[in-house]
Amino acid sequence: MLFTPAPLRSVELNSPFYVHLNSVIRQTTLPAIIRSLRTTGRLDALTWTAETAKASPHPFWDSDVYKVLEACCYHLIRDDDAELREFVDEAVKVIIAAQHEDG
Repeated sequence: MLFTPAPLRSVELNSPFYVHLNSVIRQTTLPAIIRSLRTTGRLDALTWTAETAKASPHPFWDSDVYKVLEACCYHLIRDDDAELREFVDEAVKVIIAAQHEDG
């Protein structure tokens, strides 16, 4: 049997449980995590070098940024949101600035 994934925009979770969960994630969880990424330095840690590090980063700090970026993009697919868009733009700029020429 061949499995063809459905395009993300074609999938709608409309049970009351998931509608509520998505609302809580968007209104409460994502803003709290974004604040945490900024205040703990995890977002800026992507640009640190051994000479400029302000703290000793946890080995998974970069993945925290990427996971939140993915969650924001998931919500932006359904509804444009200035707050999430601002974080996505900020995170992408930090990632681009941290990228080395050799990849």
